[in-house]
Amino acid sequence: MRVVLTVGLTAWAGCGADPCPAGLTPAGPWSTCCHEGQSGGLLGGCRGVPTACPAGWSLEDAACTRDDLPPFRLVRVEPGSFTMGCLPERDGPDRPCMDNAPFDVTLTRPVYVMAHEVQQGLYAALMGTNPSRLPTSPEHPVDSVSWLDAVRFANALSAWEGLVPAYAIDGTTVRWDREAPGYRLLTEAEWEHAARAGDEAPFAGGFEADRVAVSERTQRGGPSAVGSLAPNPWGLYDLSGNLWEWTWSGWWTFPTDPATDPEGADEAEQRVVKGGGWSGMPDGLYLSSRGFIPAEFSDVILGFRVGRTAREDGPAVVEPAGAWTPAGP
Repeated sequence: MRVVLTVGLTAWAGCGADPCPAGLTPAGPWSTCCHEGQSGGLLGGCRGVPTACPAGWSLEDAACTRDDLPPFRLVRVEPGSFTMGCLPERDGPDRPCMDNAPFDVTLTRPVYVMAHEVQQGLYAALMGTNPSRLPTSPEHPVDSVSWLDAVRFANALSAWEGLVPAYAIDGTTVRWDREAPGYRLLTEAEWEHAARAGDEAPFAGGFEADRVAVSERTQRGGPSAVGSLAPNPWGLYDLSGNLWEWTWSGWWTFPTDPATDPEGADEAEQRVVKGGGWSGMPDGLYLSSRGFIPAEFSDVILGFRVGRTAREDGPAVVEPAGAWTPAGP
């Protein structure tokens, strides 16, 4: 299905003084949200033909038309409490906890989480490029992306869906508007809560890594297509293995006291990655494991998934671009 934004007096009604969706700017006396090249009318609405459209949109017949994207799935994850970090009885008595000593976390926001890592087909359709180095297919997760690439993708997906963006991006400086409904990276705590899914298993989806995690033991030469192995109890795939995933959180030292909605360091150059991948030490597959990598760095072991803060009410599963089918069971 293709959605058209008309260019007459109702180009994007109802924005008023509120922030505009990604790719639009306020124009005219009513601060109507208009496309680049348009002006705001005296009675509201936008006048003129757009000269540019938001990411994920095409200029056709003097109107911005939303492009079709490959399907993707969002799963609603409710807030809750859990023990974050490394517990010997949960994560293995022989594993050193080091920088991930346990502490109690309470999360208060429901979040829609992408059920799978961002696929190469989705990334290329939205961003116009595929940086992946191996292997390349529309169903494989996009790799070789930096943290900055991930936040730019999140804003582009917000533009495609007509959502106010979560991020203000100025070069390498990124500010998160926590009230915005747009797509974003999960915090480390949100990521681990979603991955654990209320379970005490050390891996996302079970106690047997080979059943749920694409790693050196199950895959050689690169990641598998997203959703190739079993999901966790909440229907989320590949949170252990396949690719290390960027989170919003800057590298931080875990507190000793309980924390509510912890976010990590806001402006740190090193960003937390989680989940382990197809190459590297098996310890990375444990949900308590964490690494830190410069935000501008990219590599074949790095990918990401996005989410967005949910309303108080909403469906359990959302598929904005049509029904998504996992590659495996």
